[in-house]
Amino acid sequence: MIRRIPAEAYGREFFLSPFLEGFKEFELGSLSVVKTRQLELLDLGANIALLEIGFGRGELLLHCARRGVAVTGIDYAPDALKIAQVTLQDFPDADLRLAD
Repeated sequence: MIRRIPAEAYGREFFLSPFLEGFKEFELGSLSVVKTRQLELLDLGANIALLEIGFGRGELLLHCARRGVAVTGIDYAPDALKIAQVTLQDFPDADLRLAD
């Protein structure tokens, strides 16, 4: 039997916790070491489309969009969607969806 964590467990307090990986960098507008490495490994640029599943605060999508990537993200936590919409507010073409 698979036990699923309810979306409500991932509330605003979770995503904006100073104990969550990358929060300090998120506040500064940069990326954590982990997310920076992910971005480097992806080697993305213009004319590329990216789907991130479980985007959280949306900072990886933001940095991809800044490189000209067409970004799409899905997350099942309503608060993740709200936070990421603010994070990506300068990129109205960013396609963010609440999905499971």
